[in-house]
Amino acid sequence: MQVPDFETDDADAWHALGMTLAARGDRPGAFTALRNAILLDGNRSDTHLALGNLLFDTGRFDEALRCFEFATANRDFNYDPPQ
Repeated sequence: MQVPDFETDDADAWHALGMTLAARGDRPGAFTALRNAILLDGNRSDTHLALGNLLFDTGRFDEALRCFEFATANRDFNYDPPQ
Protein backbone atom coordinates (compact mmCIF):
# COMPACT_ATOMS: atom_id res chain seq x y z
CA MET A 1 0.00 0.00 0.00
CA GLN A 2 1.04 3.59 -0.45
CA VAL A 3 0.30 6.74 1.47
CA PRO A 4 -2.62 8.32 -0.35
CA ASP A 5 -2.22 11.65 -2.09
CA PHE A 6 -2.58 13.54 1.14
CA GLU A 7 -1.49 17.15 1.33
CA THR A 8 -1.98 18.87 4.64
CA ASP A 9 0.04 20.70 7.23
CA ASP A 10 -2.08 19.25 10.03
CA ALA A 11 0.02 17.05 12.33
CA ASP A 12 -3.15 15.51 13.81
CA ALA A 13 -4.27 14.35 10.37
CA TRP A 14 -0.87 12.81 9.60
CA HIS A 15 -0.84 11.10 12.99
CA ALA A 16 -4.33 9.67 12.42
CA LEU A 17 -3.36 8.48 8.96
CA GLY A 18 -0.24 6.82 10.37
CA MET A 19 -2.22 5.00 13.03
CA THR A 20 -4.79 3.87 10.45
CA LEU A 21 -2.13 2.60 8.07
CA ALA A 22 -0.35 0.79 10.91
CA ALA A 23 -3.61 -0.90 11.92
CA ARG A 24 -4.08 -2.04 8.32
CA GLY A 25 -0.57 -3.50 8.26
CA ASP A 26 0.97 -0.87 5.99
CA ARG A 27 4.15 -0.22 7.96
CA PRO A 28 5.98 1.76 5.25
CA GLY A 29 2.99 4.06 4.84
CA ALA A 30 2.61 4.38 8.61
CA PHE A 31 6.30 5.33 8.97
CA THR A 32 5.91 8.02 6.34
CA ALA A 33 2.75 9.45 7.84
CA LEU A 34 4.07 9.46 11.41
CA ARG A 35 7.33 11.06 10.35
CA ASN A 36 5.37 13.75 8.52
CA ALA A 37 3.41 14.38 11.73
CA ILE A 38 6.68 14.74 13.66
CA LEU A 39 8.10 17.11 11.06
CA LEU A 40 5.04 19.31 11.48
CA ASP A 41 4.90 19.08 15.28
CA GLY A 42 8.00 17.54 16.80
CA ASN A 43 6.73 17.86 20.36
CA ARG A 44 3.93 15.27 20.13
CA SER A 45 4.74 12.45 22.52
CA ASP A 46 1.92 10.30 21.17
CA THR A 47 3.39 10.37 17.68
CA HIS A 48 6.90 9.58 18.94
CA LEU A 49 5.42 6.70 20.96
CA ALA A 50 3.55 5.34 17.93
CA LEU A 51 6.63 5.61 15.73
CA GLY A 52 8.69 3.94 18.45
CA ASN A 53 6.26 1.03 18.54
CA LEU A 54 6.55 0.58 14.76
CA LEU A 55 10.34 0.75 14.92
CA PHE A 56 10.41 -1.75 17.78
CA ASP A 57 8.14 -4.13 15.88
CA THR A 58 10.54 -4.08 12.93
CA GLY A 59 13.64 -4.69 15.05
CA ARG A 60 14.98 -1.13 14.88
CA PHE A 61 15.53 -1.03 18.62
CA ASP A 62 17.98 1.87 18.88
CA GLU A 63 15.68 4.17 16.91
CA ALA A 64 12.69 2.95 18.91
CA LEU A 65 14.49 3.69 22.17
CA ARG A 66 15.12 7.30 21.07
CA CYS A 67 11.41 7.71 20.29
CA PHE A 68 10.42 6.21 23.64
CA GLU A 69 12.90 8.40 25.52
CA PHE A 70 11.52 11.50 23.85
CA ALA A 71 7.92 10.49 24.53
CA THR A 72 8.52 9.79 28.19
CA ALA A 73 10.59 12.93 28.70
CA ASN A 74 7.76 15.11 27.43
CA ARG A 75 4.98 13.17 29.15
CA ASP A 76 2.14 15.02 27.46
CA PHE A 77 0.16 11.80 27.15
CA ASN A 78 -1.81 9.87 29.73
CA TYR A 79 -0.23 6.58 30.64
CA ASP A 80 -0.60 4.74 33.90
CA PRO A 81 1.97 1.99 34.19
CA PRO A 82 0.80 -1.39 35.43
CA GLN A 83 0.95 -1.83 39.20
